[in-house]
Amino acid sequence: MPQSEHWSAQPYLERIAQADPQRALDWLLRQQGTFTDVDPGVLGGLLQVARAIGGTSACVVRAVLDQEGTVEALWHELVVWLIDIPGSERDVDWVEVAKRVLVHVVEHPAGQHWELQSQLGELQRAAYGPDGAGEAAVVRAVRGALEAVVEAAVASEGEHAPLDRADDLRQVVSADDFGPSATRIAVRARLDFARTEFQHGVRSRLPAAL
Repeated sequence: MPQSEHWSAQPYLERIAQADPQRALDWLLRQQGTFTDVDPGVLGGLLQVARAIGGTSACVVRAVLDQEGTVEALWHELVVWLIDIPGSERDVDWVEVAKRVLVHVVEHPAGQHWELQSQLGELQRAAYGPDGAGEAAVVRAVRGALEAVVEAAVASEGEHAPLDRADDLRQVVSADDFGPSATRIAVRARLDFARTEFQHGVRSRLPAAL
C-alpha cells in the first residue's frame, strides 16, 4: 500500500501493468481510496502505472484530480499521460482530465502557448481521428471541454490586456502567429472543431459569445 510520502511497490506494479494491464487496473480500482492525502510524488508514481495500463486507466486518473492542487503539482505528468493514450482509447474520462489540465493552463498562463495549442489539438483528436468521428458521447464531451477552455480563457484577468477585438479569427494561422493570447488560441480551436463537425454533418451550436 502507498504511504503518505512513499510508494515502494510502484515499480513492481508498473511491471505488472506492462504485462497484464487489466490486473493492475483492477488492483488500483480496489485500492483507490488509499491514494488520498498522499504526497504528489506518490500520485506521480500512480500516473506512471496508469501510463503502462493505457486508456482504461482514465477513470483512475480522473479520480486523482479530485484532490486539491493535483493539477498544479502534476501538470507535466498529466500532459505526458494524456499524450501517451492513443486517440482510439480516449474516452469521456480522458476528455475530462484534458479539460481540467487545459483550464488550469489558461487560468495560470506562463507563456506556454505552443503547449496549449498542442494539447487543444490532442483534445480534438479524441473526437475525430483518421477514421472519422468517435463515439457520440466523446464528441459531446470534447465540444463541452473546448467551450469550458474558451470560457476560462475569456474570464482570466491575465488575458484581458492582450485581447484585440480586431483579430480576424477566420484566418488560418500557425501556433507561432497567435502572439500572447491564450484566448485567441482557445477560440481558434473551438471554431476549428465546429468546422470539423460541420464537415462530418454534425450541427454544432457555437456559444453566443462567439
